[in-house]
Amino acid sequence: MPEPTEPHVITDPKIMWVLAAPARLEILDAACIMGCCSAADIAAMTGRSRTSVYPHIEMLVEAGLLIEAGTRPAGKRHEQLYRAVAKQINTRRNSDDPENVAYHAAYGKAVCRLLARLHEKASNHPDISPRGPLRDTHCGSQTAWVDDETLAEINRHINRIWELCRDSEPGDNKRLLQIGVVTAPVRRNDASES
Repeated sequence: MPEPTEPHVITDPKIMWVLAAPARLEILDAACIMGCCSAADIAAMTGRSRTSVYPHIEMLVEAGLLIEAGTRPAGKRHEQLYRAVAKQINTRRNSDDPENVAYHAAYGKAVCRLLARLHEKASNHPDISPRGPLRDTHCGSQTAWVDDETLAEINRHINRIWELCRDSEPGDNKRLLQIGVVTAPVRRNDASES
């Protein structure tokens, strides 16, 4: 079965909540990038044990975000294969739905926890490149005053990053890179609000 090329958009809050956990985000992301894969493949890519990924895989299958994609021989047995419902999976925010808003706050925390875990793990590796044009490890935060034109430019860059990630394929001299972006308006306390 060919992989869908269009992003899969989740609108059901029950399914969104499945992604409010760093482990499931990492597992789903691994399946998105690997295509057809087994629990053992996912465990190897994420650095988690097979037994720890199984319950998360089951939840992702039940939510329809991972699809059982046949089996393959693995020694004297066959192992189940999975693939993500799409290479890119998004959620749709609905500011009028309190559960949807709560999910997006929880999702943001899960993404940040996952990125912190991966950054800490990478920072302890001797082969990282923290500087220069081939920098592969970076963590930073910057506050800026932006007008509508500047914000639109920032969003064009973010969209381009997502396009590059979505269109990536494995190959010689390529390495996996986890990229995360968080933007948030800074809500300053106004003296008139006190």
